[in-house]
Amino acid sequence: MKENFTLEEEDLKDEFILVSLFGDYLNLTPAEEVIGGVKRLMKFGLTDEEAMRILIAESTGLNTEIHRDFFMRYFPLCVKKLDPTPFLDDEYYKNVKFKRERMGKAMICREKYAAYEPFVFDDIYRSFDGMLIPKTGFYSEEFSYPAIKENGRIWMTVTPNEINTMRAPIEKAEGVVVALGLGLGYYAYMTGIKKDVKKVYVVEKSDEIISLYENFLKPQFSCADKIEIIKGDAYEICERGLLPKADVVFCDLWHDVSDGVDGYKRLKKCEGLYPSAKFYYWIEKSLRFYL
Repeated sequence: MKENFTLEEEDLKDEFILVSLFGDYLNLTPAEEVIGGVKRLMKFGLTDEEAMRILIAESTGLNTEIHRDFFMRYFPLCVKKLDPTPFLDDEYYKNVKFKRERMGKAMICREKYAAYEPFVFDDIYRSFDGMLIPKTGFYSEEFSYPAIKENGRIWMTVTPNEINTMRAPIEKAEGVVVALGLGLGYYAYMTGIKKDVKKVYVVEKSDEIISLYENFLKPQFSCADKIEIIKGDAYEICERGLLPKADVVFCDLWHDVSDGVDGYKRLKKCEGLYPSAKFYYWIEKSLRFYL
């Protein structure tokens, strides 16, 4: 954030203000600085949630005394201390093991969130009065998650955010499913283990990702016999009407909102080509706010 930046009353009327403030803070503030700030505030008797909320508010230009009503109304909705148990009990987390090893240019490993390191953990939603609420969470202890790194940079992950934002599309999957984008196979695995899912087709164009699935993930997937990989550009195949006949199509071809809006609009135009299928889109709630 800009030094000496202070929010004005007019700023607080913008429905995107919290999304903007939290996005800037998470992207621009080193984790070590946040962790240190939270621990310092906790020495004054604040809980870790209170400390995190005040730290982010004051660091983004919100005066928690002058704008106390705004702070008390929205920041408890935006910042949550998370319980790791639901994620550690996730079927994928329990059954797919990521030990550190190299596969071609990629490094299979586990990354981690440090204690009190904030991160986005769910989709944006609109509050009762129209304000857009970002979901920022943290753990009080270190939390590790599966990851693939290439040239030292994180390439793919399965984080609590991805688990939360895929929960509803997974629950709605039935019959024959088509997934656009493979990633680390979370959606394919979680739908494949469902009894009411007969087949999962996954459209993926990357040779490296397909190789990763075939050599590392597939041997660990108990539902691998249900999953079939279709190599190709998912956008082109979808637009040409060449997807397999399916009951559900799940689209996950973007990293976040910044690169997802155009892809979302492009795929929405294709729905009429597949009248028997229900389309679902990763982080659709967030995407729709930016249309």
